[in-house]
Amino acid sequence: MAQVNTINKEKIKLSASKIKTVEGCSWLYYSKYILKFPDISNSGASRGTICHLIFELLLTDRHKKYFEDLCSGKAGIIKNPAIHRLILKNAKKLKVDDEENLDLIYMMIQTGLQSDFFCNGSLLVEAESEFKLEEEDYIINGFIDKLAKFNDTDYKIYDYKSSKAKFSKEEIDFNLQNLMYSLAVFKTKGHIPDVSFIFLKFKKQPIQEAPKPTEEQLEGFKAYLAYIAGYLSKFDEKNSVENLAANSPKKKWMCGSDVQGKWICPSRLAATYYIGTDINDKFIKSSIKRESLLDDPKVALIEKTEYKGCPYWRKNDPTF
Repeated sequence: MAQVNTINKEKIKLSASKIKTVEGCSWLYYSKYILKFPDISNSGASRGTICHLIFELLLTDRHKKYFEDLCSGKAGIIKNPAIHRLILKNAKKLKVDDEENLDLIYMMIQTGLQSDFFCNGSLLVEAESEFKLEEEDYIINGFIDKLAKFNDTDYKIYDYKSSKAKFSKEEIDFNLQNLMYSLAVFKTKGHIPDVSFIFLKFKKQPIQEAPKPTEEQLEGFKAYLAYIAGYLSKFDEKNSVENLAANSPKKKWMCGSDVQGKWICPSRLAATYYIGTDINDKFIKSSIKRESLLDDPKVALIEKTEYKGCPYWRKNDPTF
């Protein structure tokens, strides 16, 4: 079976999503990153994946010719068969190829393209700009959707969001992605960038600017990252129940609705899942469906695993 030992002598791999998960709910972190319970993708994330694909494509010289047509939305996309086929192919693969989802995708692409897509006035634009932050305790590998250089001291990051809500004041004032991206650019360029989040479902006002951190704040963030790395390096089953979202009035929404048929957190209910490992017993991926692991050439062994569900709901839900 894949090793899920919580004590890792190697540097902890951090990401904004991993930190946000453990801050939001300790059990969700434990189930996802320790037990390897599969992350069930939602339609919103799938739509976002397709939009990112098109945006990255249009930043290449070869495909800029499609820009004006695609700016007009659905009609312009359908007018270009190659782009349209690419969208339909990926929508089918991600199971968002119904009319409602496709119309949303067309609209979201249009919104992104109409939001200063080519970064007016910039000297250089990098799509999917890769970065690496490494310290004694942790390592962070990530990608910035779009990084624009305006001169030797002015940089700007554009990050696309497919979520249905913008950040609250609290969320934007201490935003993990803003701080992480800013730290990465400051480390490599020597200057702190501006950061714009572009919410693709908000056609009229998609852009939300993040406050620019100071060098002192970035140093404080580095200290926080070191603290989180130390905490996660020793994270075990005891820690998994220390910060349950269900126990917090502000965060209980993360558990989902009690109304039948409405969305609930995938980690809330018991389920059977499968863990795929390589020939060295290293974890590759997990899935609710065994057959989805069979086609992966890296997977040498598949083990059936029983997930008991969230301990809060096991204790408090009579239907469990």
